[in-house]
Amino acid sequence: MSKLSARDRVDIYELNAEYGFAVDDLLPDSATAWANTFASDGRFILLDADGNVELDVKGTKALKKAHDQFPNRSTTRHFYGSLLIEPVRGGARMRCHFISVDIVAKAVVRSGVCEDNLGKIRRRWRFKRRTLRMDR
Repeated sequence: MSKLSARDRVDIYELNAEYGFAVDDLLPDSATAWANTFASDGRFILLDADGNVELDVKGTKALKKAHDQFPNRSTTRHFYGSLLIEPVRGGARMRCHFISVDIVAKAVVRSGVCEDNLGKIRRRWRFKRRTLRMDR
């Protein structure tokens, strides 16, 4: 296990920003942009507050399809904070909080915690696995 450089940490923060803008449909071809924040065999898991699986998709094609089915993309903004990044064998582990805000109602509609496994693929950090667990 090696240390993460300052550049690695900045790149991981940028990965999170790209993920957030893409999930909110704020980038051209957002479904592809969002899927490309993952490794080609990356996995996204959405859990409810009790730990039950609501969504489990793997691979670029399935990730794009999942993105296109997310509700209220044009009226919701997602914010990720309190990023805790640590090196692990083969990459990095990250945990962070998230909140989703309905920009029409001006209200928080969801919150939770992300737990991620990250890897460097062709010199760019990508999600190998992102598990998002909703709060109650």
